[in-house]
Order: sequence, then C-alpha cells, then structure tokens
Amino acid sequence: MIAAAFQPYFLPYIGYFRLIADADIFVVLDNVSFRKKSYINRNVIWVEDAPFRFTLPVHKVSQNRMINEHTYINDGGLCELLKKTYPAAHDFPQILDGIDRLNGESEESSQNKNVAEINQSLIQTVLDLLEINTKVIKASDLDISVEKGAKRIINICHAVGASEYINPIGGKELYDAQEFENAGLRLKFKDYHSQLTPRQLSSVVDSVFEWGVESTRRCMREMI
Repeated sequence: MIAAAFQPYFLPYIGYFRLIADADIFVVLDNVSFRKKSYINRNVIWVEDAPFRFTLPVHKVSQNRMINEHTYINDGGLCELLKKTYPAAHDFPQILDGIDRLNGESEESSQNKNVAEINQSLIQTVLDLLEINTKVIKASDLDISVEKGAKRIINICHAVGASEYINPIGGKELYDAQEFENAGLRLKFKDYHSQLTPRQLSSVVDSVFEWGVESTRRCMREMI
C-alpha cells in the first residue's frame, strides 16, 4: 500500500491532488503546528492575467497550536472575488458554498469554521470533481505516538499498513531513504513543480474555473 501525507492546505495546486491520486491512502496532517505565511490559509489565483495572492483571516494564529486548533473568521471576500474573476465559478456551487459558509453568524456555522476541517472538506470536494478515489483520513484519528519529522511519518505509515511512502521532491531535505528502509518502508519522491507552468502552480480553482474539470484531469494525467 502506498501512503502520502500533507498539511491540509487551502485549495492547493493540482500537484497536491496528483500526489493524492498516486497514493492508496492520504493522511491529512491536521495535528501539526500551524505555520504562518504558509498555504494553510492563503493561496494564489490569477486576476487579469497576473498572479494575485489572497489570505483567509484566521483567529489568533499561533505556531504553538495545531492546525486543527485554529478557526477561520470569514472568507475575506474570496467568494465575491472568485465570482468576479471567473465567469464559470457559478458552475461550482459546492466549492463556493464551502468557502462562503465561513461567513455565517449562526451557532451552527461557528462550529464549522475549524481550519483543518474546512480545508479538508474543500480538498475532498475537488477530489470528487476530479474523480480521485484515494481514501483520505486525518492524522488525529490515528492511534500513534506524537512524534515529529520522519518519525511521525513512519508511525503513520505503520498505522495505516503502508509499505511505501511518497512525498513531493521538496521533502528530500527532510527525509532520509535509509531511515525509512530501516523501518521497513520504501521512500519515493515526486517532482510535480517542474512539470507545471507558473499559472498551474496556483490554486486548483484557477484551472477548474478557467479551463474546466476535464482539462484539469487531463493536465494531471500528463504529469509523470
């Protein structure tokens, strides 16, 4: 079984979804530290043929607390921006509604603003659109000892019964193949970034809203 794991980014780029597609099980690292100025609550879309970085407001961000211990305040006007920027955005209410529910004032909506849960829900929405059926679970649901770095990933792999772990190429500085081999695991790195244009490295919604679902699927299939 092939496993992959990553923080729950906010509507990440298509390489993130290709990583999930290449795995049999994907573990959302919801119980790791919230990293400021990361893609957990920010991303890039293209406005008038130029990259535009947006940030979703989060209540009292702290790197001393886990991602799943943070809540969104609102969507920062992102829904309206997407509607104005992409004429086809209205064709994907499941994505827009998933963002817009951050703005509700009801007690129910206030309970559904957990950063990790919102991000994972949106990731699953895109997976469904792209017809990617990889099983997705949360790290916080696994009964493993709390470790950091490679030890955490190795424990996760053992907990889900994986024999191989795949990671984006950037992880070469974090993970050592010999350490994984000593734990009975194969470690492989995937380089998705170099295969994509700057625009394709922005949020997946740029591809889905601008070019459509099938075009996005085709782009992902062509990635090695």
